[in-house]
Amino acid sequence: MRHILLLALTCLLAAVSAHAGCQVEQRSSVPVEAVNGNILVTVDVNDMPATFILDTGAERTLIGEDVVRRLGLERDSWVASAVRGIAGIEERPNALPRSLRLGRAALRRRTLAEDNSVTVGPLPVREIAGRPVAGLLGRDFLSPFDLDLDLPRHRLTLYDVHDCDTGFLPWMEPYASIPASTPLGAALVVTVMVDGRPLRALVDSGASASLVTAPGMFRLGLTPALLAHDPVGSGRGIGPKPVPMYRHRFSELRVGSEVTRNPVLWVASVRVVPIVDLLLGADWLESRRVWLSFATKQIFVAGAHTEAKTSEDREMKQLSGAACMVGARPDWQTVHSSRAEHARKQLRRSKYRSSTPAMWSAMLSAAHSLMRCRHRFLATSLRLGVSTQD
Repeated sequence: MRHILLLALTCLLAAVSAHAGCQVEQRSSVPVEAVNGNILVTVDVNDMPATFILDTGAERTLIGEDVVRRLGLERDSWVASAVRGIAGIEERPNALPRSLRLGRAALRRRTLAEDNSVTVGPLPVREIAGRPVAGLLGRDFLSPFDLDLDLPRHRLTLYDVHDCDTGFLPWMEPYASIPASTPLGAALVVTVMVDGRPLRALVDSGASASLVTAPGMFRLGLTPALLAHDPVGSGRGIGPKPVPMYRHRFSELRVGSEVTRNPVLWVASVRVVPIVDLLLGADWLESRRVWLSFATKQIFVAGAHTEAKTSEDREMKQLSGAACMVGARPDWQTVHSSRAEHARKQLRRSKYRSSTPAMWSAMLSAAHSLMRCRHRFLATSLRLGVSTQD
C-alpha cells in the first residue's frame, strides 16, 4: 500500500512540475475586422500601417508589387520567387522590409536567421470596401505564435507558448480541444465529420467561405449529377480561370463536439496544398472564438459544448454573379539565388579534386555558404495556392 501511495504521489508531483513549466505570455492584441468575408488586420511595414488579409491557409506571406514600390521596400538579393498568375510565370525577387509588426509583436519567420523575406506577386484582391489591400499575412510569420482569433469580439491576440500541453488557455468560457497534424509548413489539419464521414480540414481564415475540395467530393460521393440542381457561383483567385462552385446542403457538420445541422457549404473541384478535404473559412470563424496552437498542434473552439447549431435560419449568400474568394492565393515557387547556385557548383566540382588542403578549404567554404543561405529559401516547386483539377 505504501508503495502504491508513493507511486501516486510521484506521478502527481511530475504532473504538477510539467504544468508548472508551461509558459503562456501575451505578445500583442490587435483589432480585426471581417469585411465581405475577408478578415483584415493592420500590419506595420517599416513603421507604416498597411491592411493585410489574415490568411492562416497561406504557407507564405504575399505582398503586392505596387505596395513594394509605394513603401520603398528593399529587395532580397538571396531569394526570388517564381509566381504563376494569369499572365504566366514571372520571377521576382522577394521584398525585405526592415520590420514587420502586428501591434506590439515583431513578426519574423521561423528560420535560423529569423528574417523578414516576403514573397512578391499579384494579389487576388487589391481593394476591399474602399480599403487598399497590401498583401496576405500567412503562416510563415504567424506560426511562431499561438493565435487567439475572436471574431465576435473583433480581436486577435498573439501568445508565446512554451512547454504546454492542455489546460493552458486563459479562457473563462468552456471550450473543446481538437488534435491537429502538420503535414506541411505548420498547417494545422484536423479531422471533422460531414454527414458521418471523416474529412481532413484546414482552418483557412483567408477563404471567405468554407469549401469542400475535390478530395472531399470523392470521400462524400458528390458527383456532378448530385450537384446539378444546386446554386452555382464562381471562385476567384484560384488559378488563371474561374472555377464553378456549388452551394450544397449537407445534413451535419461536426467539429470537435460542436454540431451544425443542415450546413450549406461551397463545393468545387479544386485541390489545395496541403491536401485537405475541407476549408473552414471566414464564414465558419465569424461566429466563433478559435485558438490555433502551433506550439502544441491543437485547435481550441470556445462554446463547443453548447446546443447544436443550425444554419436553417441563416440566409444563403446571394450569388448574383458575385465571385467568392476561396483560398485565393497564386501558385508560386521559390528559386535559388545565383550565389547559392554558385556555392552548389563549387561543392560539386570539389568532389573530383584530389585530397589536398585547398580541396578541403573549398569544400568547407561551399558548405558554409550553403548553410548560410539554405534557410533563406524554400524547396523548389513548393506550392502555396490552389489549382484546378485537370
